[in-house]
Amino acid sequence: MEVIQLLHWTPYAVPALVATLLCLGTLPWVWRRRASPGGLAYVGLLICLTTWAGLEVVGAAVLAPEAKLLLARIQFLGVATTPVAFLIFALSYNGWQAWLRRPWAGLLFAIPLVTIAFVLTDDLHGLVWSEISGQRAELPLVVITRGPWFPVHTVYSYALVAGSVLLTLWRLVHAPHHRTQLACVATAPAIVLAFNAAYLSGRNPLGDLDPTPLSFAIGAAILGFALFRYRLFDVVPVARTTLFDAMADAVIVIDEQARVADLNTSARALVQGESKVIGSSVRDLVPGVDALLALGEDDERRELRIKTADQTRVFEARVALLAAPTAGRLLVLRDVSARKQAEEALFAVQEELRRANQELERLANTDELTGLASRRSFSLRLEEEVERARRHNHMLGLLLVDADHFKDVNDTHGHAIGDRVLSDIADVIRDIVRRTDVAARLGGEEFVVLLPETDPAGVQVLADRLRIGVASRPFLDARGEPFEVTVSIGAAARASRGESAATLLARADAALYRAKDAGRNCVVWAEVG
Repeated sequence: MEVIQLLHWTPYAVPALVATLLCLGTLPWVWRRRASPGGLAYVGLLICLTTWAGLEVVGAAVLAPEAKLLLARIQFLGVATTPVAFLIFALSYNGWQAWLRRPWAGLLFAIPLVTIAFVLTDDLHGLVWSEISGQRAELPLVVITRGPWFPVHTVYSYALVAGSVLLTLWRLVHAPHHRTQLACVATAPAIVLAFNAAYLSGRNPLGDLDPTPLSFAIGAAILGFALFRYRLFDVVPVARTTLFDAMADAVIVIDEQARVADLNTSARALVQGESKVIGSSVRDLVPGVDALLALGEDDERRELRIKTADQTRVFEARVALLAAPTAGRLLVLRDVSARKQAEEALFAVQEELRRANQELERLANTDELTGLASRRSFSLRLEEEVERARRHNHMLGLLLVDADHFKDVNDTHGHAIGDRVLSDIADVIRDIVRRTDVAARLGGEEFVVLLPETDPAGVQVLADRLRIGVASRPFLDARGEPFEVTVSIGAAARASRGESAATLLARADAALYRAKDAGRNCVVWAEVG
């Protein structure tokens, strides 16, 4: 029985086979990183390349002319869509994904879809292949005469691939730290473009053999190198416009002579009044930066105030050294004006609150009419001094002072004059007491003086001076006529080591009542109980 041979192996299929295997081997690795910028687009590109190169392998292996023709037509699913996939990948990888979301982005597939339709129906019109001939067993389909639509497909495909290369080359200029990485992305499609152009132009050094599969193998090897050596989808080069120029901070690149070498959009807005910026001294553009530059330390921070057209803005400035071999530094200015205003407003509120608390404390501890200590403040101090005197066994004196016939003063001269009399008595007390003594108004016309570390003789001297000082002071009525006011004083000294503050105060109060009964304008000592 005769066996009909349908397939055979030819070395002409090796380049396409290498490209197919590289694409298929890379596909799972890229699929796991499809969420990275350009990742999903590269998956689509690999599928298109696999379709083109894989059918090239099968086309070289089959013997039947009809099968070669059918495979050539199916192969155009990859041939027509690969240039679009290249462009989509270049846009995605280089940071222009927004263009692909435009309504007209779908038109990129218009010509490839028409080309595929024409190829599948070419027997009816011959728009793609007007004549098919030159079939040899070891080669895929050879198209000798091409129809009128083929140049349209070719020019469009070249334009898309060339556009992809140009976009990536533009990125090379503005991404110096990723140039090898980007060069791989740009070189791969450029090689495919060059090989295919040589084949279509009739200047193919390989004769009838289509070198495009060979270019696929080279391009796939370059992209594979970029994928695994430079981790293509792990570290994507960021465009200057999306990083440097889009930064909110003002960034100025300065050389070793402190001249401006470059600056971003925010920095240009800051120095917009300067017509010439590049090459000028940064000291002229940013007042106060000289002290920061003189530090010579990397990442040192200072606060700078820069006056602009409408206001004085506050910046947090720092200088960072550029990595070798680049000489120079980066001056980064972060606008903290809003933060400083908020801090100043908060400080003002805190200061106002502090003053308000101080005023509240003063009002709580000071008698508003006389300016002496309040009853509350005196009670606390009395407890402290009694406890201190008990602990150290010190002397402690106390005077209770009451204005005589004060009701008559209010009834005769009015309450306004009465308040003035109380204030004048407080002035006499303030002039007589020592710095360590405590004088307070207990309420109404009653005052108290606490005399720490004072023996009875000293208490008596101060009480007499206070009584005489009030009696000799001229008090004036509403018409300016003088009248007399006297005070009665109850004096007490700590009687025992265990005497409490309440007991001491009660004994002085009892002595005050006896002074009133004794005819007023006198000093009476408390009894020791």
